Amino acid sequence: MESISEIKLDLIKLITRITDVQQLNTIYQTIKSSEDRLKSMESTDDKFLSGQVEIRSGISKDQVFAEQGKQSMTFEEVQELMTDEPCEESLEELLATLD
Repeated sequence: MESISEIKLDLIKLITRITDVQQLNTIYQTIKSSEDRLKSMESTDDKFLSGQVEIRSGISKDQVFAEQGKQSMTFEEVQELMTDEPCEESLEELLATLD
């Protein structure tokens, strides 16, 4: 197997023999797009790491909600939403669907 230096040298030799500008431009665009694709893959390879955020202290839930464009709900508001539409299934029927 060839080393990286040998491959680079072979590429240089091949490219210096090319006299057609269009062919050189095509090779350049191919290498450039490959390089861009590799950079984007490196930045998003690990989905877990891409979701990491800096831990902040001294911030309230209301500040977090404001940053995220969310609003908190009180227990009473949740109860009010739940009482508008009664559940027609019994608890036993709902639990049976979990099996």
